[in-house]
Order: sequence, then structure tokens, then C-alpha cells
Amino acid sequence: MKKKVTILSVGLLSMGLIFTGCSQKTNTSSNTDTTTSSTVEKNKVYLSSQIKSINPKNLSTYSIEDLVQYFYNMGSREIGSKSNAVSGTAIADYWKESNIDPYDGKTYYYKFTPNVKMEYDLPGGKKFTFSGEAENIVGKIKGKDSTKAVVLSAHFDTWPGVKGVLDNTSGTVGMMYLSNKLKEFYGSEQPPIDIVFTAFNGEEYMMAGSSNFYKTLNKDYQNFYNINLDCIGKKRAPLAYNSDNQLSQSLLKTVKTYLEAQKVNLSDLKYDDQGTSDHASFLENGKAAIVIGNDIKSKYVHTEKDNELNLDYDEIQKIITGLQNFIVESNGKMF
Repeated sequence: MKKKVTILSVGLLSMGLIFTGCSQKTNTSSNTDTTTSSTVEKNKVYLSSQIKSINPKNLSTYSIEDLVQYFYNMGSREIGSKSNAVSGTAIADYWKESNIDPYDGKTYYYKFTPNVKMEYDLPGGKKFTFSGEAENIVGKIKGKDSTKAVVLSAHFDTWPGVKGVLDNTSGTVGMMYLSNKLKEFYGSEQPPIDIVFTAFNGEEYMMAGSSNFYKTLNKDYQNFYNINLDCIGKKRAPLAYNSDNQLSQSLLKTVKTYLEAQKVNLSDLKYDDQGTSDHASFLENGKAAIVIGNDIKSKYVHTEKDNELNLDYDEIQKIITGLQNFIVESNGKMF
């Protein structure tokens, strides 16, 4: 999740932009010198598609808790880092084992280049900036009608230097586990429409991955909508389940009935009042999209507090079951 931060975009006459990110307000600035020694993981950029997978076999059999622990052990996974690339291979390996096809039938890896440069001030006088290519990881269950799709998403990058247990290991694992359960349900049969699984990279870097891959989706489909998972399963924290977006009201209300049936803890608060996430890349282009994420009132994410393994795995399971039932029973309906 992205909470509210102030950035200066390079090459845009240094205009100040207000952007969002998932905890306390954080100062960032543009910087043309990106070789400072205090920069985190700056000297080399790693891509998942270019490194050898070191993931164990049978990732697809891992429980939700085991998957969270696996990503946790990688440490922080900021865009461009080696751990970010390794986590990308883990998602691709998981989908390959689950018999979920690459998005285009050939590759799970989709390169993009962020169109801005930002510098983040970190604790201890350190800074983080990134330039170069990165990759989204994308899989698909092909449907009978491939002109339409439901796009399920979560971002797998973390805030620089933070393990991101809640933001967004929780959502990444939830989306992966949901993909496995949907594939198990359909087996060799096709769902009514395509089900696209998108692990977005660079959400913490101005939603670079989702804003880029939206263009691909828009070329490939006549109609699609998005359900995004970001920060789920925090103990004793309800989902901030509300939105002002009028295009998404039918989707919001329908999914809500499935979450309520699983007794998911919901609140009437708006997620976008505390920050935003990759669903915004769909909303700003006129597509129905909702985000499933906790109401987080404290300064929890983007800090060392988000290094704690303190998730409610039963709640995550309820969310996944509710979303699985919604996708199956909606039977290809568009929103």
C-alpha cells in the first residue's frame, strides 16, 4: 500500500506531485545523481527473468503461513534488489507448479521502465532511488471468452529496507493461494472468462508496474475489472471496505456479500482515505476496481514494525474463500 508522500518528478519542470503510499508521510525528492554510496541496493539492478531460480520444489503445496515465512526470510524486496528478483521467480515457480499458464502462453515476466525517478529518505541517513528496468509477474487461467477478464492483483515489492509482512507479503501470498484454489476448482475446464493473476512490481515506486501493465491489458481485452489485495490479515484490524468510486459500486457491494458470508471483519471506512494501491491504475482509466485491505490507523507499514510476523492467517483464509466463491458464482459477469 502507498501512503501519502510528496515527490518531485524528473523531467516535468520539477512540479510537485502529491502521491500516496501506506504509512506515515514520507519525504522524497528528485535526484539526478543516483550513485550515492548511501543508496540501498543501487549499484546493480536484478531482474527475475535473468537470475537462476533458487526456490524449493513444491512451493504450490505450501500453506499460507509457510508462504509468508518464505517471503519473510528473503528480507526487504524493494524494486531492483536481488531479493525482489528472487521473490519474482518464486511467484512464477508457484504458478508453473500450479499449472497456471504464463499470461501470453510464453513468459510470466513482463518488463517495464518507470517513467519517473524518486529518492526516498530512509532512517539512519540512508537514501533509496531506482532507475532501469523491472518486471511484473503475470499468469492466467484461460477462459471460454478471452475478450473479457477479471484481474486479480497484489504488489510484491516492499518499502526499501522493510520486510513488508503486511505490506504486501500478505496480499501477495493471498493472491497466489487464491490462484491455486481457482485452478484446483476448474481443473481442466475453462472458466467463463479469463482469470488474470498480476503480481505488480514497483507499487511503492509510484505504482510503476500496474500503470505500465494496464496498457497491455487494455490492448488484449475488450472488458475487464480488478480486485486488488494490499495489506490483509492484520490482527484485530477490519478491512476498510468502502469506496467513493461510482463505477465500482456494483462490484463492491457484490463482493461484500461473499466476504460477509465468511464472517470477514469489515468496516465502513474508505481504504483510499489512508493511502492507495494498484487498483488506482484501473480506476483512473475508467475500469471498475476495488482494493481488499485493512484499516490501518497506526504508523505500522513502511517502518520496522512491518518486520513482525503477526498476521491472522484464519482471516486471510476467509478472504480467499470469499473471493473464490465470488469469482466462481459470478460466472463471468462483468462489472
